[in-house]
Amino acid sequence: MDFGLFIRNKREEKGISTRELSKRIGKSSNYISSLENGRTKLPSPAVAKRILEELSIEGIPDVMIRFRIIEKKDRVRVLFELDDESKKKEMIESIIQSIEQMDIEMLSAFYGAVKRHKDIVMNVHLLEETNKRALTSLKDYLDYLVNKE
Repeated sequence: MDFGLFIRNKREEKGISTRELSKRIGKSSNYISSLENGRTKLPSPAVAKRILEELSIEGIPDVMIRFRIIEKKDRVRVLFELDDESKKKEMIESIIQSIEQMDIEMLSAFYGAVKRHKDIVMNVHLLEETNKRALTSLKDYLDYLVNKE
């Protein structure tokens, strides 16, 4: 199944017309129709993300990887691309609060882990998706790295 057919099936399941979906994402209904019928190339990651969000599709980065809209290495970046400024502010405040609660040893371990394992640290967010506790996941991950070394 290609991305266009996937979108058509999900859109029809939700009872949304091409016109309604096009209004929601700021594209023409002709664009949606062409995409669904395979007459246009894959959408950009930003457009694909808007379509998938409007259709309430879960696991957006995984869907985008499945249809080769993004590469696996871009998964975390897509997760962190937040359109809503209040969500960005909330996430930043949460990170600051978490760091402020760390003792000096934990901060030192965190800095060392980030410096040595930048690519792995980016995947901490994936742990959050699994257990819905970002701070605990981060602390568990840091404990793992500290004990590993």
